[in-house]
Amino acid sequence: MGLCMPHAIDLDAYGCLVELVAHAQVVSQLRSPEQLVSKMVACSVEFLVLDANCLFSLDMELFAKQIAKHQIQVVLIAGPSEESMLPASLAHLPIVNQTSELLSVLTDGRTWRVDSNSDSQVTIPPKLTRRERQVWRLIAVGQSVAEVASTLGLAESTIDSHKSNLMKKLNVRKSVDLVRLAFRFGVVEL
Repeated sequence: MGLCMPHAIDLDAYGCLVELVAHAQVVSQLRSPEQLVSKMVACSVEFLVLDANCLFSLDMELFAKQIAKHQIQVVLIAGPSEESMLPASLAHLPIVNQTSELLSVLTDGRTWRVDSNSDSQVTIPPKLTRRERQVWRLIAVGQSVAEVASTLGLAESTIDSHKSNLMKKLNVRKSVDLVRLAFRFGVVEL
């Protein structure tokens, strides 16, 4: 997978996110799009996450031809203003404007959208207790069961019990799925 973002902090954050949640290896990270296509071809990149702001310094028509020629899948991160400036040759590309949407595209191929009439993310399912939400948040940011227990001043067996209840309530079987859902539901943000 390749990433192209104008800011180093975005590259680092999205790189970690992609590797953690989508289990994809980031083989190329570029802040400058000038050598984008040649770098992707050289690294055999099949999937590219691209900040739309990087496109505006490229020949977009040439870029569209190159990604088609090399069969590179592209997801654009763009707000409404950038989206309206894209040429027709790139109109077919999936566009996301929230981290949760990108995660959905990376994990299961479907774009998940928050209600556009709401300025908040989807709420956590109400059937979770306050403690389960705390445990979920800490697991999602990468803490182990032992670390969560230490942070909350509880026994590891108690945290295991909360984690098990969470997984049942959210209908997931793996810890990584807890992390994926935490991003989707806005429990944690990038």
